Amino acid sequence: MQDRMIPVKPTRPTLVLNGAGLPLGAIPLSRAVSLVMTHRAETLASEGVIRSPSVTLPAPTVIVRVGWVPSPRGVHTRVTKSALLARDRWSCGWCGMPGDTVDHIVPRSRGGRHEWANVVTSCLSCNNDKGSAMPDWSTLRVRPEAPSRLLVLSRQLARLGRGAWEPYLPAA
Repeated sequence: MQDRMIPVKPTRPTLVLNGAGLPLGAIPLSRAVSLVMTHRAETLASEGVIRSPSVTLPAPTVIVRVGWVPSPRGVHTRVTKSALLARDRWSCGWCGMPGDTVDHIVPRSRGGRHEWANVVTSCLSCNNDKGSAMPDWSTLRVRPEAPSRLLVLSRQLARLGRGAWEPYLPAA
């Protein structure tokens, strides 16, 4: 039986899981093929095929690492823009519109710190309107607390929009 030829982009991301089935991240297809070919990972889901003069193999969309790989858990997630956007689901903490900037609830100019309890995602309009003023806390739509690393990672991976990944990602 002949494999169906589906064009595969070499930069297409592949989801990587550890042995317990928890997501570790997304890597380029070329790295995923390398892990599978060196028996450091096994393919769980594939889409299309990759052909070379000597080898034909399924193009992996989800792989699981063989052997022990630490799981992405932990209480301390660094405050980064991408993690903050994922925590707040890419929406403004003040008005609910799509957000793309980091806003310090208590402004840094007034002694506010760059920590989870003091930052929210904000749209440019709300960030400019608030400026360095002290906010009205009752209008805040999100709870500014530190998320788990797994929550941030699963929301970031879900945002990539790979439908084949959904069964492997924890509910975000």
